[in-house]
Amino acid sequence: MRAKLRVVARQLPGGLFILLALALVACSTSPTEQLVRAEKLLSGLESKGADQYLTYELAEARRGIEEAKKFIRQNNSERAGAYLFRVCQQLDSCSVVFLQLRRLAESASRQRVQLLSSQLDVLEKAIAGLPRQTYVDQNRHDIHVYRLRRYHRDIESMLALIQIQNFPEVLRRAAELENQVQKALIGLTTSAKFTAQPAPTSVEKPRKEEKQKAGGYLATTTR
Repeated sequence: MRAKLRVVARQLPGGLFILLALALVACSTSPTEQLVRAEKLLSGLESKGADQYLTYELAEARRGIEEAKKFIRQNNSERAGAYLFRVCQQLDSCSVVFLQLRRLAESASRQRVQLLSSQLDVLEKAIAGLPRQTYVDQNRHDIHVYRLRRYHRDIESMLALIQIQNFPEVLRRAAELENQVQKALIGLTTSAKFTAQPAPTSVEKPRKEEKQKAGGYLATTTR
């Protein structure tokens, strides 16, 4: 069979020859050897966290491996080999795509953390400008300081996740923290506007009373 395939391969154009070469490799490798290779490729991707990027593709590869195992138990080497050949091809492609996706996620993670650090600097300056004359002012200031410290701890935990290359989790946490920081900045802006409004003074009341007295005096003189 293999000799016949080689004869046919010599008569084919380059592209078809490559496809046939792959088929020859599949034919020359036993299903058991293909199974070992497929499981090795899959476990390698799993250990690197590829499930976070290629969930559907790896699940499909697992199903293919299980189907191939059934055919191996039934001594159907041809069907088992066909399944495992496709699975190995798919996992080889996944290995390339996974590296690309992880590089993109790493770049995005570092950018998001850097942006968050800049936003925390802005938030810290805004907190420093809060009034602290009254008990209410001091309490508001302390609450914002406590939150700011928590935000900094969140940044530190994201940097630790970057070190272990868990970039999807970094991006998830960054989105949550961005939302919290934006709300804090809006709250500080609102507080500053409220504080900046002049409080009504007690001077206005005597002026009203003076007008009333003046009106009463004019009324008595006209009588």
